[in-house]
Amino acid sequence: MRHAETDWQRVNDRGWVGLANDFAPLTERGRRQAEEASPSLAHARPAVLLTSPMTRALETAAIIGRRLGLDPIVEMDLREWLPDRRLRWSSLVEVQRAYAAMLADAGEPGDGLPDWETMREVRDRGLEALRPYVAGKGHVLAVCHEVIIQALTGHPHTGACELRPLSVV
Repeated sequence: MRHAETDWQRVNDRGWVGLANDFAPLTERGRRQAEEASPSLAHARPAVLLTSPMTRALETAAIIGRRLGLDPIVEMDLREWLPDRRLRWSSLVEVQRAYAAMLADAGEPGDGLPDWETMREVRDRGLEALRPYVAGKGHVLAVCHEVIIQALTGHPHTGACELRPLSVV
């Protein structure tokens, strides 16, 4: 599941860049989205609730977890895609350029290791994060980000609080 709508303006107003931008909380609408998604998620009866460590996913998972009676478990490898492995990006423009380059290379560069994380790397770390939780434990709900969902499922766009099923073997 992708996290709910994020209040990017709150961090932009403070001039926070790079990873600091990931401190952005949900908007009021985003909190409502998470609340409204909870009843339909109850029907899936997840046994485990995982979350990315980024604030927007943590907050979404906390709201859903409260409604489902599940404590969220933070999985570092469900984090957002890295546009720069050195964690030194400083603007949205840099992130957009890296994302465009990654898409232009179909997620896999031709020569050498790029500064950005490849789709294969995102998929591999996502699967490794999920595997310990799916072995005979029922459904797992993971709250994370659009690029990791794309890497895992092949769906290029996932809306706020939208579910994308995935079978992990």
